[in-house]
Amino acid sequence: MEHPRRREGVMGMPTAWQAGYDWAYDKGEFAWMDCGDAIEAHGWDFNSKEPGQFLEGAKAAQNEQLEGLGK
Repeated sequence: MEHPRRREGVMGMPTAWQAGYDWAYDKGEFAWMDCGDAIEAHGWDFNSKEPGQFLEGAKAAQNEQLEGLGK
């Protein structure tokens, strides 16, 4: 079941953040990969800003998921 706030706040976020957010919800073409492989599959250089944005998006989604478990 999708989290009720899943799309709240996603609009206007960087593409890499959105990709990480979706990845944490098992969405997108790289959802089946582990985190590092998903970042690499997007073609982002690990020294660029995108991997950090991806991780921040994934963290936001995981925090939502944890909140859902507490209710």
